[in-house]
Amino acid sequence: MFYDKIALVVDDSPTVSSFITHILKDALGFGAVRRAQSGQAGLQVFKAERIDWVFCDFEMPGMNGLEFLSGSTAFCMETKLHNHGFAGANGGAGKWVSLPTVR
Repeated sequence: MFYDKIALVVDDSPTVSSFITHILKDALGFGAVRRAQSGQAGLQVFKAERIDWVFCDFEMPGMNGLEFLSGSTAFCMETKLHNHGFAGANGGAGKWVSLPTVR
């Protein structure tokens, strides 16, 4: 479905990043998935390569998801915080996905 698209996963959790990468490659058929463990590293990848889709965590140390969005033209933002959806839209995200929260 997305065989000619390149995704960037920006998440400080290696487990979450691996899971999202697996879904993007195996279930959705993305041609390539780049990964970054911080907002700063994600911006470097985003600016250096042709990235079609970005999946970015909201809560990260150093640079959070909204700060990342302000430095990019990212389209999609994933977050586990349901109450930040409106902030994501104002920050430039075209769409966002709320992850389930384990309590």
